[in-house]
Amino acid sequence: MYRDHDANVKFNLFHDTFANPFADRIIEVFSSQNDNHLSFEDLLDMFSVLSENCPDRVKALWIFKIYDFDGDTFLKKSDLINVIRRLTGINTLEFRDLETVANNVLKEADISQSGALSPMDFVHLALKLPEFSSCFTVRL
Repeated sequence: MYRDHDANVKFNLFHDTFANPFADRIIEVFSSQNDNHLSFEDLLDMFSVLSENCPDRVKALWIFKIYDFDGDTFLKKSDLINVIRRLTGINTLEFRDLETVANNVLKEADISQSGALSPMDFVHLALKLPEFSSCFTVRL
């Protein structure tokens, strides 16, 4: 592993962990200095959350932060469209189809009917999915 002069770990060596469509968001969310670098402690936090032993509720709250692109503590339609685009490929769906999927997610999961998912709405949704934990687990 290589470190720069600030002793931040460069993670291009963690190809398997970061070879996913949310790599930039993972780095941004776990970077304690908000500088898009991960310290050793940041890496420990990240791998703790992504471990098999992390409680699903805690894991879901961190995933919520990763999906909250604008950082407003709600998953709005625009956040969901970004998630869907990253999961399906940037240009694989027409915008109207992305909107339809996002609207359906909001319709089903927005418990408070606020037009956006709160962290608790997202946790409630995530805990209903049997494969949720295994999808967000890194085995070292």
